[in-house]
Amino acid sequence: MVNIQWLAEAVLKTKPLKQLRILDGTWRLKEGGSEQAKQDFLDEHIPGAVFFDIDECCNKSSEYPHMIPDEKLFAEYASHLGITNESHIIAYDNDEDFGVFSSPRVWWTFRCFGHEAISVLNGGFHKWLAAGLPVESGEPTPIKSNQPFRAKLNKNLVRDYEAMVENVKSGGSKAVVDARSRERFLGTGSEPRPGMLVGHIPFSGNVPFIELLDKEREFMRDSGELKQVFAKHNVDLNRPITTTCGSGITACIVALAAHESGAKDVSVYDGSWAEWGRRATPDLVERN
Repeated sequence: MVNIQWLAEAVLKTKPLKQLRILDGTWRLKEGGSEQAKQDFLDEHIPGAVFFDIDECCNKSSEYPHMIPDEKLFAEYASHLGITNESHIIAYDNDEDFGVFSSPRVWWTFRCFGHEAISVLNGGFHKWLAAGLPVESGEPTPIKSNQPFRAKLNKNLVRDYEAMVENVKSGGSKAVVDARSRERFLGTGSEPRPGMLVGHIPFSGNVPFIELLDKEREFMRDSGELKQVFAKHNVDLNRPITTTCGSGITACIVALAAHESGAKDVSVYDGSWAEWGRRATPDLVERN
């Protein structure tokens, strides 16, 4: 995580950072989705930023939303944005409700393809505006580089359906942490996507992602507070952890929070409930 002041110093060149690349990683499930997020970016964004479209940089042949792409597609997409393997990336959100929401998905995706020099802006674009800092509008000037991005998938950071089924059959040898609301986890609330089962994966626990943010939902909590949240929900940060949610977005908030809390083995179930709620047999779904 980086704060507004740190990024402002880098952008305004008071503390210039070589190879800085800023990504607006806004994603919305609401009406308008990625198209509205892109339009909001064009209206105003942090100077030098480019838009990272989660619904564009994905495996479009999958029936499930924004599954991670293969190495070739990701490398091409990152290179198109002017990102090299030497870039230091800052991902941020321009979300109406949360200061940190989809930018951790961008953080996780780059790390999946071997890029560790990536941070998330705590507080997002709205706190940038609140600080009276400058903005730009319109399409950004393309950044050209003679160094194409090289992507190498780290399979330890991503889990698929088969791995999750195996974990259930083994009695939950790896901890699974669900980022959805308590109601959705218990199966007492409805899912935003129609036609799927309700409930949760057997042997999984629940850490609603909003508990990892402050009361105003503007900032991710500091590491000490994050550890307290995980302890409250009986999550052992020393165990291998796989996070899950509705479609792999807020699961990355939990993954980032666990990472900030010192967890060393954290992966994300990419398909999350969008996949599990359609593919799983009734015996692989628990309620209450």
